[in-house]
Parts: sequence; structure tokens; C-alpha cells
Amino acid sequence: MRSPATWVALVGALALAPATLGDDYESGLDGDQVFPVKSTAVRMASERVEVFVGWAAERGGHAKMRVAAEFVLVNDSTEPQTILVSFPVSDHEEEFTRTVDGQAVAVHKYEVKDPNGLVTHYHAYTSEIRFEPRQTRRVRVTYVAASDARSGWPPYPACWSYILRTGALWKGTIGEAEVVVHFPAAMPPGGFGPFRSEAVLLSPLGYEVNGRTVTWTFKDFEPDEDIHIEWNAALALVASDPLRLAPRDEAPGLQLQMAMFLIDNGAPSGVVALKELREAFPQSAEAKLVDYYLGRACARFYVNGGRIENVIWSPHAAAQHYEAALRQPLDDARRRDALAQLFVLYTQELDETAKADRTLARLRKENLSLPEHGELLEMVGLASPEGGLALLEAMKVGPDDALKAEDIRSRLERERQSRQAPPAQAKVQGGS
Repeated sequence: MRSPATWVALVGALALAPATLGDDYESGLDGDQVFPVKSTAVRMASERVEVFVGWAAERGGHAKMRVAAEFVLVNDSTEPQTILVSFPVSDHEEEFTRTVDGQAVAVHKYEVKDPNGLVTHYHAYTSEIRFEPRQTRRVRVTYVAASDARSGWPPYPACWSYILRTGALWKGTIGEAEVVVHFPAAMPPGGFGPFRSEAVLLSPLGYEVNGRTVTWTFKDFEPDEDIHIEWNAALALVASDPLRLAPRDEAPGLQLQMAMFLIDNGAPSGVVALKELREAFPQSAEAKLVDYYLGRACARFYVNGGRIENVIWSPHAAAQHYEAALRQPLDDARRRDALAQLFVLYTQELDETAKADRTLARLRKENLSLPEHGELLEMVGLASPEGGLALLEAMKVGPDDALKAEDIRSRLERERQSRQAPPAQAKVQGGS
């Protein structure tokens, strides 16, 4: 099933339509594919599509697919033909170009309307092409498309589709077609060597795999199905051995991602993976994060519906790992989280008042503000209203958040007073 965020390469949907257009190009829609209103005497002799998958450079960014497609079109008739060639695409393409016989041609962008009003987010690039009798012309398009594959963690399953079925709308059969997908050095992250059946689904059958390249080849065919690829980075990592198989510059990061996936899914092997990372690459930046993630593996607190939820394996071990992590050069987010986790451990699980006070003092020195660090304040306040009040006093609060801060302060004061109130004495019945 395709998600709404999935980009669909509609290269195979090069379509024919009447040479007159209004403000919008109207066509019928069948799922993701767009098909032309009218066909002509022109057939597709061949097509070749190359896709280069590139992972996002920044955390949370989207992977980019660089697409280049070339189509050989033949006018089989003895009459000249002037046709409107339409290239439907998704909403996520950039840098679109088209050439005919090596010469750039003007393209016009039109919204693709679904007559039923169900789909409006696709559009098409169109241009007129003239064919002399029996003439063969070569059309080439290039563009860059964003996919739904995002960098960072957790890794998001990704998919890519190439619509072949609309190629059946050309005259006769397609002489030959080749679709080649090149994956980058870590395709998918951790999927080294042959494609892992656990991580990658390819259809239809009949493809060839060479290293990190997948190729589909078709001969004299009328397409009745599309090409579809799905890959899951997390499953690829687990199915791989990054420390042994990955390039040295990629291995520590991939091993850390694999360990995080295993830990978040409750697998004890994640702890083993972290320790192996530190042993194999002790000087790496990732090795300096091992204690932080070992702390998470032993105990993790988070706020849920006004309550502190926790996953506890060993609170003493968790505290030791978080303390060790804080001696490393952590980034701001991890350092603050480690301090908050320690504070909750010392107040809720270990009854270490002095250590809790020292941890809170360190946390108050952080550059905290509302509302950016509101969840951290909530966690500390739920563990200890006194701690929450102290943290709130140290936070930067702008004029826009003054009322919110006052509301939090009042709530924490009420909670503090309720905890300090002596228990009500039960009335003694009877007696004289």
C-alpha cells in the first residue's frame, strides 16, 4: 500500500492528448496512474529510465531521487503528426527538464484534475512535438524528486513506484524498456552485499541485482503492471553486520542505529551491540554516546497524560550509565535528557536525596526556556513539585509565556502543599 507521502515516478506515463489545452490538463485517473484522453499513430520503440537514490544530508531531511529517462518515439504513419506530450508527476519534483533530439523545449505545467474530484495533487508538464512522416524522435526528461525516506531515527520504511501500465496507451507494443535503480553506498542503511529479503521487496519478478543496482528489462511488451520497491532500513540493519561489512567511516553510525532499534523494541541484543561498538571503535563519536544509550536500555522515563511512565530494568545500572554519559561531550538535547532521567531515578526509584539535589542544580544551569523545554519541566515537576518550581525559576520565560508559567507555578505549589499536608485523622467510633 502506498502512503500519501510516497513519491511516484510517473515517467512511464508519457501521454498523448489533443493539441489544444485549456487552463488545466484533464485526464482520467486510475489509482496513481494518469492516462491520456486520446491516442495517435505514434508508438514507443524503447524507453530507458535511470534512478539514482541519494540519502538526505541533514537529520530529518528527505532522500532525493535523481531521475533521467529517455524515450524513442516513432511516427508510423505517412502523415505528419503534431502531438501534445504530457509528463505527469507528483508534487515533489524539482529541476524538471525536457529535450527533443537533444534540443531543449518549452514545457508548460498544468494541474491534473480528476473528473471525480478525488485527486488534485498531481500535475503534468506538457509540450508539443511535431513528427514528420515515418520520423523517429528522442525525448529525454530529467528531474529530482523527494521520497518518503527520511534520515535520522527511527528509520522510516520507504517505497518507490514506476508506473509502466500507461505505456500500453501508445500504439502497439513497446519494443523494449529498461528501468535501472542505483542505490547509494549504504543501500539501504546496513543492507550490504546482496539485497536482504528481510528488508527489501521488489516487484515484479524478473529483475537482476548487481551489487547495489537493480535492473528490470522488458521486450516487445504491453505493460500490465508497475514496478514497485519497498525497503526498511531498520530491518536491513538487523539483517546485516555493520561492524564487519560496512565501510569504516559508516560502521559506527550504522551499528549505533541498529542498537537503538533493538533497544527500542526490547531486544537485549541491543546492549551487546552497543558494547561491541565501543570495543571496535573506542575513539569514535558514536562510542561516546554508548553510556547514554545503555542508560536508556536500563531505565527510561517519559511523560504520558500527566503521569510519569517508565520502563525499568535496573535503576542502579541506569544511574551509573547516565553519570558516565554526562562525563562525555554530549549534545545539548542528550545532556538535558540524561540529567532529567537521573533526577527522576534519584527521586522515584533510588531515594538518593543528595544526588537528586546535585542533579537538579546541574539541570538549572542549562539554557532552558518555555515552551521549548516544557516536557522536561513537566517530568521534573511530576517527580518532585519542589524540583519543578526550582527548575521553573531558572527557566527563561518570555512575555508570551508568562501566563503559562504562572499556571504551572500555581499547579506545582498546590501539589507541593498537598504532599506536605498531614494525613487526616480517622474518627474513633464509640467508647466512653
